[in-house]
Amino acid sequence: MLNSIILRIVILLLGCMLLFFYGILMVAAVVNLPDSWFGFLYSLGGIIAGILCFIYLLNKNKILLIIALPFIILMIMTLLK
Repeated sequence: MLNSIILRIVILLLGCMLLFFYGILMVAAVVNLPDSWFGFLYSLGGIIAGILCFIYLLNKNKILLIIALPFIILMIMTLLK
């Protein structure tokens, strides 16, 4: 089920969304850097999760999804709020 091409394309699109969303947060965190170290590390983790979604497209290792899943959930919660 997790190796189907449709699910891998959905994960690729989620990776693009992660990179875009956390990229914007990274810019905001870098501008306010002395006061926003947590925001910087949070956005860095999200960008890494986006990259892991791209790697999953080629590698199909389920550990990558387990690492990226919390950042996907946090992004969805932030967008729905």
